[in-house]
Amino acid sequence: MTPKISLLSLVKGIKVTSHTGKTQFKLNVKRVSDGKLKIWYNHNFGGSFQPRPFIIPVKLKLDRKTCSAFGLIQAEGVKKSYYSEVQFANTEFEIVKFVLDYFEEYFYIPRNIWRCVVSCKRTNDYDRIISYWSKNCNIPAEKVKLVPRPVERFKSAEYGCATLRLANSAFYSIILAILNFCKNELSEKTLLAYYLSGLLAGDGTVKLNKYGSIDSIGLAYDYNTDELAVYSSLLDELNIKFSVEISSTMRIIRMHNWKQFLTLFTLTGGLPFSACSRKNELFYRGMLNNRDIKSVRRLNLFADKSFSVKDFSAAFKIHQRSSYDLLTRWASIGYLEYELKSKRGMQTSHKFRVSSLGKELLASLNNIAILNTSSTSTAFLAT
Repeated sequence: MTPKISLLSLVKGIKVTSHTGKTQFKLNVKRVSDGKLKIWYNHNFGGSFQPRPFIIPVKLKLDRKTCSAFGLIQAEGVKKSYYSEVQFANTEFEIVKFVLDYFEEYFYIPRNIWRCVVSCKRTNDYDRIISYWSKNCNIPAEKVKLVPRPVERFKSAEYGCATLRLANSAFYSIILAILNFCKNELSEKTLLAYYLSGLLAGDGTVKLNKYGSIDSIGLAYDYNTDELAVYSSLLDELNIKFSVEISSTMRIIRMHNWKQFLTLFTLTGGLPFSACSRKNELFYRGMLNNRDIKSVRRLNLFADKSFSVKDFSAAFKIHQRSSYDLLTRWASIGYLEYELKSKRGMQTSHKFRVSSLGKELLASLNNIAILNTSSTSTAFLAT
């Protein structure tokens, strides 16, 4: 059964802070149907304006989409307590669309009430950029606004960086409360992995070496917050080893070693970068170009039968001594089992067989090869 978080219990302790930071308002809650709550607050500033009420679920499903979405918001959203609107920014349209789809499905927020502000260095093709975000994210063109900004980081983004904005202090306060829950209260390993995949989709990088293999996977963090401690604890909980790289230009957590990458792939259900197909596909290609993985995948030929060093050498045209060293190394790791064949009391040869651990490894690597030829964004959104 999918675990859920009670938003009814969560909102009872939430107070909305005014834009000055000096006044707080208690949220009003009313159950409007079996599974929905109406949320609003009343200010005491006078005048005819009152904040717009909105609908949220009584209980929020803690599944792949929720954990990934709030991982993305943690990475790319505004998290300041004194803000009064939800903001989320990214240069990938499929990630922006995923966030819109998520809030429409899980929080009943129509996509046409969001504003989409696109920061872009290119200003000579206004209509094309507006059309790009409007069509790909399925939002009205009149809700997309282009803001020219001569910032170097927008130079490589052909269509700029889109920022979703929804001005509602009460809703923003609830989003912050759920973010804090995900950071501090998630404990199930699968949900932690999904949350990590959202973080990586937003602030993650795949660094390849000159051979096209993954050199490292990085996760940027804000050193002015508690993100380093939170992310370190998360990776420790998932048994993923990492190092911290600090320089004058960046603060980043790095994961090395293909075994750590494979652990990440397995824990996240094959989508280590959530809804970001570009990063997922870069990950798949980098994994398949790894020398050790290429070597291990040769075991597919012998997955269901015993074989000798001679058999392996003949199949892949490798010197028998090199084959022997390779196979015994895999056996020491646990990917192979072997027995010694004897003749007249003398040991004559090894007979190898792929172990259960080795078969699990091959299944994961074969899945990477399959996903490398498919649309990962479609695969993710279908889950």
